Amino acid sequence: MKFTTVSGSVYEVNTDSKQIRRLNGANDPTPRQGKDGQWRTYSEITPVKVGSGVAIFWGHDVPLLAETEEQLKTMGGGIAAPTTMTSSVVKVEP
Repeated sequence: MKFTTVSGSVYEVNTDSKQIRRLNGANDPTPRQGKDGQWRTYSEITPVKVGSGVAIFWGHDVPLLAETEEQLKTMGGGIAAPTTMTSSVVKVEP
């Protein structure tokens, strides 16, 4: 499946292998997304539907951001999962 967001980013999702990649976009991809065209493993994603953003919960191979790790240390530990939230979806293709 492919989907396009309001920011102009286009994503492709393979639900069988639990992988996602950003194909292109107006802005640079986030560090968690990796380079455009690079498949990344996710553990879960929220339903892809027009009008809603998609939350991508990354796989174990995607590290936390340094700022997040530092915040956890100052808070006395805790659990955090690397996550990305896309802008609202404007188009979904099979």
